[in-house]
Amino acid sequence: MTKHDEQLLTTLKPSFTERELTQMQCYFDVTTKHNSAMRAYFEEKLAVHPVYGPLMAMQTYEQRQARNAYTDELTRKALFEGEWEPLTNDLIMQGITYAKVGMEFNAWYEVVAMVKDYLLPVIVTEFEGDLQKLLDALAGLGRYMDFALQAIAESYFIEKRAIIEEQRARQEVLIRDLESFAYVVSHDLKSPLRGISKLAEWLVADYHDKLDEEGRTSLRLLTSRVQRMDSLIDGILEYSRLGRQERSMTNVDLNELLRDIIDMHSDNGHVRIAVNGTMPSIRNDRAKLGQVFSNLISNAIKHNDKEKIDIEVNCEDRGDRFAFSITDNGPGIDPEYHERVFGMFQTLQPKDERESTGIGLPIVKRIVEDNGGNISLNSESGRGATFTFTIPKQTPEN
Repeated sequence: MTKHDEQLLTTLKPSFTERELTQMQCYFDVTTKHNSAMRAYFEEKLAVHPVYGPLMAMQTYEQRQARNAYTDELTRKALFEGEWEPLTNDLIMQGITYAKVGMEFNAWYEVVAMVKDYLLPVIVTEFEGDLQKLLDALAGLGRYMDFALQAIAESYFIEKRAIIEEQRARQEVLIRDLESFAYVVSHDLKSPLRGISKLAEWLVADYHDKLDEEGRTSLRLLTSRVQRMDSLIDGILEYSRLGRQERSMTNVDLNELLRDIIDMHSDNGHVRIAVNGTMPSIRNDRAKLGQVFSNLISNAIKHNDKEKIDIEVNCEDRGDRFAFSITDNGPGIDPEYHERVFGMFQTLQPKDERESTGIGLPIVKRIVEDNGGNISLNSESGRGATFTFTIPKQTPEN
């Protein structure tokens, strides 16, 4: 038993009136009288229960009978001799045990309902001619079940919280270890990549006149794939850091942010990016929000097949959140690929035809969802595409 378990054993100190004790004693007398029939009924009933069935199979019939007799004795001593601590501790330990094995708490409600359904007609028949005894036994049944369920529930949920906190702490350690591993691996991968890139540059510079067109094409392809690998490593590292970075919250004027982004993507008239209406100012992480807009606009340009590229940015006020959309006049995306584009490393064109790591949209999706929003795609093949993402007006600071 851990120190935590020992602390739980003192959480409940039952206190009952004389009237309540009398009622519970009356209920207990009935169960004692019908004990054998009741135990046989529940042996059969619980054996096929999806939760208790497998647990029962782990014990012999004799072990279960001994356990039931032990519980009955603890209950008798509590009700008739005032020794509540052993019974309370036993109920609390049941809550702790079942929490640790992962049992859902609603299974306890099912058992209590079974007990009541079985005992109600038994009690009515037992005290058919004595109304006061009947009322006492029924009240005692309800009071005792409430007490037992309260003791089990309190320990169950306290233990569940402790288990969750322990798991969270282990996950924190695991995440930190994975981050360290990612940095080490990225360093070990990037070093030879830089060497390969330099070697390719030297070969082109020193042997350019000695290489035929096929050789020069092969070196260009080699350099391109090295650069793609370098970008891929950077993207993986960026994605792995997203959940760990604290957001730098500030008031963001989206009109100003979008002007900066559009300036970065201007190319002497080949690309037209229109922001329709006035954008709101919201409290958020400027860098990450800029990353979302920049990535979506960059994708709309990079994957566009038109000579004149048109992109529109819109905002819709949806009450508790803003919905932003980026619409392009590109080749569009068939609906069967809408989910795929948000997957890691997923691209719809061969990588040798279009340089892409397949990490940009997963990063966008992660940032949006970490903000409490969602992102969707509306597109058909040959009809352009619209990416829409939402951002709550009240974004948590942490």
